[in-house]
Amino acid sequence: MGKHKKNTEVDWEKIHHLLDEQSGLPVSTGQMSEEELELLKEIIAIRTQAGELKGWEGVNTAEDLAKLKARLSLPATVVVPIWRRVIRYAAVIFIPLAIAASAWLLFKQRSLPAADGLKYITQETPKNNTQPVILPDGSKVWLNAGSRLHYLPAFTGKQRIVEMSGEAYFEIAANTLQPFMVKVNSQVVQVLGTSFNINAYGRQIITTLTQGKIAVGTADQPATTQYLLPGQQAAYDTLTGVLHVSAGSTATALAWKSGQIAFTDVAFDDLMKQLGLRYDYRIIFTTEQFNRLHYNVPLMPRPENILPLLELIKATTASPIDFNIDTLNRTIEIK
Repeated sequence: MGKHKKNTEVDWEKIHHLLDEQSGLPVSTGQMSEEELELLKEIIAIRTQAGELKGWEGVNTAEDLAKLKARLSLPATVVVPIWRRVIRYAAVIFIPLAIAASAWLLFKQRSLPAADGLKYITQETPKNNTQPVILPDGSKVWLNAGSRLHYLPAFTGKQRIVEMSGEAYFEIAANTLQPFMVKVNSQVVQVLGTSFNINAYGRQIITTLTQGKIAVGTADQPATTQYLLPGQQAAYDTLTGVLHVSAGSTATALAWKSGQIAFTDVAFDDLMKQLGLRYDYRIIFTTEQFNRLHYNVPLMPRPENILPLLELIKATTASPIDFNIDTLNRTIEIK
């Protein structure tokens, strides 16, 4: 054989010679077989696509390869593929950025108030139901129908603070170093260890103390704060901001907790809203002529349904009043 070939069809020496001289394709395709020509084209195309990888064309000897490895800071005996180098360089850029971003997020989180990272607990009682709740400090709360209590899973601050709406009875665990506070609308009740009831269904927030001592006031007017003794109640008007303290009835205030019912000097619209919550009815007011009236409902066992109470209201109202009851849709329309 006049020429050394890798196989019987491809003259690798000819291809290598052409690539070394970078002479491209021969002038006459007759000098090469069809397979050799196609192979040369593929090699040239690959080298052209890799042209941006500086140093590729010059790596022809072991010495040149060693110099290239040194320039790229590669181990002398290990060949690292280009894609791994790219990932390595990307990591060099990405990791510091990731660390910086993590540090910024950590700083941002620590800059927020301590309570921001805690998930609040909300207890909500459905209509026609009551619910007992045990707070993290062991204090006990009973929620009346349609009421809500909002508090943290742990009392770690200087005060034990909860927020509520509707009606609730509290038995607070004594802790003179960490006073207990109940926020209701704009009213604030401060206690150390005591028992009391808060009715915030209507325009007036009625707070009745059963034992201990509490301070009732508003967050924006601390000078108006008044202290209650057992048996007293505070009536806070949410519209006028007036706070009035008088003798109350703990039996009336706590009737709901023992399965009874009682109301004293309650406005008609507030009374109907409370009855709607306790018996799961939506109250529809088509007239406001009765809203100026106030009603007393004597202490009695809670009726199984709302009808006896509606009859009592009709019997004690001078003007004719009609209740259109829809038991299917659970609505009561007042005419």
